[in-house]
Amino acid sequence: MGDPDRTCRRCTSVLVEDARFCHRCGAEATTEAPAGPHAGTPPTDTPPAGPGDGRRLAVGLAVAAAAAIKVPSLFGADIDDDPADAPFVIRNLGLFSLPMVAWLLARTRHPDARTTRLLPLWFAIGAVAANAWAFFDTLPAGALLVIHLPVALWFVVGLAHAGDGWRTDGARRAFIRFTGEWVVHFVLLGIGGLLLTGLTVGGLSVLGIDGLDEDVLFGEWVVPCGAMGAVVVAAWMAERRLADTEGVAPMLARAFTPLLLVVLLVLLVGTAVDGDGVDVGRDGLVLFDVLLLAVLGLLLSVVTSRDPATPVGLLDRIQFALLLAAVALDGVALAGVAVRIGDHGFTANRTATLGLNLLLLVHLTVSAWIASGVLRGRRPLHDLLTRQTRFLPWAGAWVVLVTVAFPPVVALT
Repeated sequence: MGDPDRTCRRCTSVLVEDARFCHRCGAEATTEAPAGPHAGTPPTDTPPAGPGDGRRLAVGLAVAAAAAIKVPSLFGADIDDDPADAPFVIRNLGLFSLPMVAWLLARTRHPDARTTRLLPLWFAIGAVAANAWAFFDTLPAGALLVIHLPVALWFVVGLAHAGDGWRTDGARRAFIRFTGEWVVHFVLLGIGGLLLTGLTVGGLSVLGIDGLDEDVLFGEWVVPCGAMGAVVVAAWMAERRLADTEGVAPMLARAFTPLLLVVLLVLLVGTAVDGDGVDVGRDGLVLFDVLLLAVLGLLLSVVTSRDPATPVGLLDRIQFALLLAAVALDGVALAGVAVRIGDHGFTANRTATLGLNLLLLVHLTVSAWIASGVLRGRRPLHDLLTRQTRFLPWAGAWVVLVTVAFPPVVALT
């Protein structure tokens, strides 16, 4: 339970009992009440921004990200002209926009943080990892790098968001909430951009304007450049929204939690009835892992948006059932991976899948155990929240390992 006599000096949240850091913004716990004109303002995960709330910086970085996606074409690497250049562009896709997002967050949130000074180094390591083993584009290690590198760079963005407080549960919680809102805003911008593009193409057709290559204009310029710029703009919009409201992502997560539970139960029942559920095949394993990651995403979004002092409700029971179903599905996936390894031996893909499923199994099982204690009133909700934030370094370590170590291992074996 929270102690009303202990409030956060930065965001005025009531602190959890014996907490060392604020669960909302990551600031060090204090008993001093906020003073001045901001006393009594609603809690926020975003510290006060500088002049203009970073709007001009966000626009400038969005333009830079939009231009960056076209830089490879200056050196002859253009997907539309030569499909053989596609692997290069895809491998480096996260490097075109995520450094801009990190720069935006570092400048507007923690301009003097020591941690942010190392951001260029981390992105440089990512660039080396993306291009040092370019001749493995056709091998599984290349696909693993394409999948894992953007996630590894997402953790670097997390360092920019958290600053020197990245070790605290509160700062990690704030970054998880920011990520959910960031994704929602990017999807909304994408839908709006596609709609605007379609209307523009239709308008040009109605006007009978000739001599305009729509495939070149929109396929090679508007869509890729707009997508890169939208990544930065969505990040800025997420920051501003979280400064005023809870955000949209937690509401969507709460709505989709029971729906995803139904999907998992149907799959588990179907697997049991089939009688040969262990041999699910490669496509089935991919689907299972996507669903497990979706469960993890919903769990992170819902739990990190909760006030630990709130009472247990129906959603907590549904979430506990979802965790149990996810653990069972992960068990089926692990059995399927074991069968494939037993039949065909270890490969980079199977090793990465095995590691991911073991990591998820441990985390989801422990989370389910803690959730059962919360439902029985034997553990505080804060324990479940802490479990989610402390899982991030383990997940980050595994992603970095796959991104950096797997390609050279494949090259040397």
